[in-house]
Amino acid sequence: MTGRGPFLRCSGWLAGLSFIMLISGCLAKHPLSLPVDPAELARTPSGGEGAVVLDRVWETEISPPKVRFYTRIKIFDTRAHDAAKVEILLPRGTRLTKLTGRTIHPDGKVFPLKSSDVYEVRHFVGRGKVLLKGKAFTMPAVVDGAIIEYGYEYKGARNTYFTRSTNYLQDTIPIERLSYAVKLDRRDSYASRLYCWKSFEVEGPKEEKGLFSKWVRWQVEKVPALKIEPFMPPMEAILPSIDVRLGRLSSWASIRRHMQRLLAPIHWKDRTFRRAAEGIIGNAATPAEKIDRIYRYLQEEGVAIFREVLASRGFDDVGAEEIMRFGMNLFFVSLLAEVGITAEPVLVADQRRPALVETFPSANQFDGMISAVFRDGAYTFYDPSSSCPAGVLPWEVQGGKGMILGVDRRKGERGGTPIFPFPIAAPAENLLERRTFLRIGEDGSASAEIVEKHAGQHACNILDALSDLSPERRRRWMEERIRSRHPLARLTKFSADTEGRRIPKITYTASLGPYLERGGARRLLLPLFPLSYPQKNPFLSEERQTPVFFPFLDARGEKEIILIPPDFEVERFPDPIHFENEMGKLLLECRPGRRQITCRRLFVLKTRTIPPARYREVKAFFEAVARANRIRIILRKGGGNPAIGRGTENSIGSSSGGGHGGNG
Repeated sequence: MTGRGPFLRCSGWLAGLSFIMLISGCLAKHPLSLPVDPAELARTPSGGEGAVVLDRVWETEISPPKVRFYTRIKIFDTRAHDAAKVEILLPRGTRLTKLTGRTIHPDGKVFPLKSSDVYEVRHFVGRGKVLLKGKAFTMPAVVDGAIIEYGYEYKGARNTYFTRSTNYLQDTIPIERLSYAVKLDRRDSYASRLYCWKSFEVEGPKEEKGLFSKWVRWQVEKVPALKIEPFMPPMEAILPSIDVRLGRLSSWASIRRHMQRLLAPIHWKDRTFRRAAEGIIGNAATPAEKIDRIYRYLQEEGVAIFREVLASRGFDDVGAEEIMRFGMNLFFVSLLAEVGITAEPVLVADQRRPALVETFPSANQFDGMISAVFRDGAYTFYDPSSSCPAGVLPWEVQGGKGMILGVDRRKGERGGTPIFPFPIAAPAENLLERRTFLRIGEDGSASAEIVEKHAGQHACNILDALSDLSPERRRRWMEERIRSRHPLARLTKFSADTEGRRIPKITYTASLGPYLERGGARRLLLPLFPLSYPQKNPFLSEERQTPVFFPFLDARGEKEIILIPPDFEVERFPDPIHFENEMGKLLLECRPGRRQITCRRLFVLKTRTIPPARYREVKAFFEAVARANRIRIILRKGGGNPAIGRGTENSIGSSSGGGHGGNG
């Protein structure tokens, strides 16, 4: 690659990218019009890969807005046939103008993509539930050894702003060659930055100047495949990528002013809006009550109302959808202002994207918005576009970075604020409490009544899963959930209290059938309910390529009461377990009573992101969790009152010296 232009070298752990810019594109000559290379048809895998990207091209033109894309992939075997399933989501305000493709068999026979192979898809994406439409298709007649090629073009209206154009330099299959180019006005100044997590070289930026415009190009070759591993960071956060910034937005202050101008039409101050705000809060007296009522109202009715308000002020459907990601929080800020509560919109660079780099000011690094209310000398953050209870930030925002668009009241300054990090909730704030009453029948069958309470991020997850489901679909969701822990379970009763979007409570009963193993004619082997965090250790490999990433820190407290049937006595139950390392903590203690056994467990996840060098700590911790899930209690039928023993097999141990564990 030497001798063909300047290089950007990327090494170590650098994260970052997310575009907010005008996008479009153009390919000078469509590669699908070129003849097939016989050497590529005859190619065989060199390292056991199932496929390889032979060529991939992205070209983006600012005006008129246009994007064109092309890729050519060699399929070696059936492991990579999924590469033939393609989905194209179009940014709002664009239309697909060209789509073509073909499959070439090893003997050279060509099977073109037909219009009948293409169908429409729709997805709601992001916390703002933005509707994106697109096209999907499966490449025809794919066989081992074939080459698939496809390309497309989409256009937008002149001066249309797209919220993001992300161009990644890596994939889950190897890439032979990838090029990316942006067309700018000849007078535009720009800056670029390469974000990556693993060393490889990128050629560029290289300029090609014309009379009125210029192309800026990057190229990368021989990119290894990104290995998919359990609990890795979100794909968008780890894929290497390029961020291009126009010169007129080269400081955080200029970015703040630009975003204020862009979003200014959504701030409303009129009598109709004030009456709406006053109607929502009703007789609420305190600021906390007013905030809570407006927040819950927007979660339940906000999207529909927001679109009506936008339409009444002249925004078309394109404009409404483009700003929906920001609009719900701006709506929240405006409603609060009408009832005398000052709030500020906050730009967010969240955990689903590479980490924001403060030394490279760029609006491209932000990808969302939340709201900040200043009370008692500190900010409390809200996101009504999420499913979380008021005051709880979604996991992807926690640990991310932001910038307040208005006044930083902590310093009393106007004109933008420095970038600041969002707090990460402590494990105790993300609490799942579960109580289980397990009844054992004479025949060894079991039934359970379970009550769960969820707080923090657990509450967000439950509300997100259940809030929009019908009663029947809620029941099916619960059946799938309990069968993932108990394959023989049959749900007999279920209720979920999610009213008001506060701390949700779930109550259910289940028949576990002939769940218990029989340890002889007079004994029952009784398993405890497994911990809800992975029942089996997902970290089986000896080494790790990517960091281990957990969406949020949490604590799970579980209490299980086992009711012993008549004529049964406890013969053996597990030793106490205390396992703790830098990764987390696991505690288990069981105590026998006259007609019941009470077991208490505590699971605490203390670290969110763990580099590959500390992978062994993660593996050891989850091996301890998996062993704890295999613990059994032995009940013996009849024969007086036997001594109660403790199991000592399969000791779990403790890296902190806090005790040991066993398995009867």
